[in-house]
This record gives sequence, structure tokens and C-alpha cells, in this order.
Amino acid sequence: MSKIIYAPTIQLDTKLIQKIAPDYQVIVKPQEVSLERVEIVIDTGEIANQILKLENNQLKWIQALSAGVNYFDLARVAEQNIFLTNMKGLHAVTISEHVILTMMYANHQFSDAIRMQSQQIWDTDYFAPKTLENERVLIFGTGEIGGELARQLKSHGAIPIGINTTGYPVTHFEKVFAMQDYEFALKEKIYTIVNILPLTEATYHFYDASFFTHLKSNVKFINVGRGQSVDTEALITAIQQDLITFAALDVFETEPLAADSPLWKMENVLITPHMAGNIPNFSASVLDYFLPNLKHYLKFGMPDKNCVDPTKGY
Repeated sequence: MSKIIYAPTIQLDTKLIQKIAPDYQVIVKPQEVSLERVEIVIDTGEIANQILKLENNQLKWIQALSAGVNYFDLARVAEQNIFLTNMKGLHAVTISEHVILTMMYANHQFSDAIRMQSQQIWDTDYFAPKTLENERVLIFGTGEIGGELARQLKSHGAIPIGINTTGYPVTHFEKVFAMQDYEFALKEKIYTIVNILPLTEATYHFYDASFFTHLKSNVKFINVGRGQSVDTEALITAIQQDLITFAALDVFETEPLAADSPLWKMENVLITPHMAGNIPNFSASVLDYFLPNLKHYLKFGMPDKNCVDPTKGY
């Protein structure tokens, strides 16, 4: 009985996989398979979690389709000694561009321009645009995406400041603070806060009412990390109290965002439907990550790139 590589949610070039792993049966969307026979699954979480619950499963390796792995049952992954790899870095450029676009959208008052266009109003004197030059941007998360965002921001003359676990220095950041010292970072005359943190027990509702009370006025808040890192009600209150003067939100606690959420109708909120990381030719990019690891797995019994520690969640 052949071993199985299963990609239940994505169409991949099976010939490229089969060339490296001729002894495996490669099954992709929309085909189905006996889950207890799957050895390697390329998934977003749902199918992998079903396999993990099977008592006599053959699963050895999960390839996630995103950088974040909070969709997986990490406790079972750790308990069953399953290899878990992610797509860290894949979305770095497009997410960074998305963040900078939203900052410029706010700085150049595009929401007002769109509103005035709909009302056929011409008022040049109304606008007082700002540039990114010398804008101090506090980025929570200094990994692949955070580092790329910092690089791009510096090219525009902005000043990136980072937050990571211990405060270790990272290229392109003017300075980096430890998570526990974020209050000191907020004293740096911050104009924009960007969340790119992974979702873990420590980051769940990290941005809560207490966090927002440390903000001064005229702060932009951009979330391209994980929706559950933000206490939605606390965020709404912070916007209503002008602690946040502009929010660009691509991810939410519950998706899709509820139709009755006040966020939809707030003029200083830009909502995008979890699309900041969308890239063309995604399937080909998945194989760029998966195939080198597959070669290593077949030779040494384990993948060696983008490996995730399920006990940490990243």
C-alpha cells in the first residue's frame, strides 16, 4: 500500500511532487482519501486536525499554507511528535506593501478624497497630506514580514522601531524593545502601530483596554497579524475615544466580520477581507517551500526549513 501525500485544499503540480517522491501517492483537491493513511498533509488546519484525532493515524509531517499555525491542534502535534513547517516569509513583500499603502492612504487623506468625489466636491485647500519621512512606526513582530516592512519603511524615510520576545537587535530597525517593555517603546512619539505577531497564549488579546490606554492621540493602528490578538471591543472603544485616529484592519477575531459590527461604519477605519498576504501563483510558491523540504525529509527523515516548535506556536 503506497504512502500518501495529501493536499486537500489546494491544486498543486503533482508531477513535480511525484518526481521527487515516486513511492508516494500524491492526492490533491478535490479528491478525497482515507485520512488514516496520510503520511504528509499540506493543509490550512481542518483536515490535519481531523487526522490528528484518529487513533491509528500515519501522519508524520504537516506543511502549513501560511506563516501562522494557530489553526492547528498544536497540543496533538507536539504529543504525536509530528513535524510542522510553515510558509514564513512567503508573504513578506505583499504584506509590507499593504501596510505602507494603508499608511499613505491615511496620511494623504484618501478617505476624504473618496467621500468628496462621491459628493462631487472640489476643495483643494481641505487637504494637508503628510509623508512617511521621519514617521516613527512601532512594529510588533520583527520576523520575516516585520524585517521586510522595516526595510521598505526606511526607504521612505520612516523610522521603524521593533518589538520582539527579548529585545534582540534586528537589521533595519532603529531600535528594538522586548515585549515586556512595550510601554517604554510607546514613549518614542509613535505615530503608527503595526501588529504582525503570531497568535499564541501570550499574544491572545494582547491589544486590550489596558494596552490602548497607553496610547497618545493621533496614532494609526494596523493589524495584518492575527485577529485574536486584538480585543475587538477594546479597539472600538479606543477608536471612539480618539486614542486611535485611523485603523487599517485586515484580520478579525471572527471572520468574516459580523454585519452588525460598528467597525463597518467608522469613517476612520479601513477594512480589508484578510487579503494583505494574497499573492499570484500561490500554488507554485507552496511548492517552492515544500519540495526542498520533501527532498530532505526523504533523505534524512525530517524537513529542515521553516520548522515550527508546536509548544511555542512559531
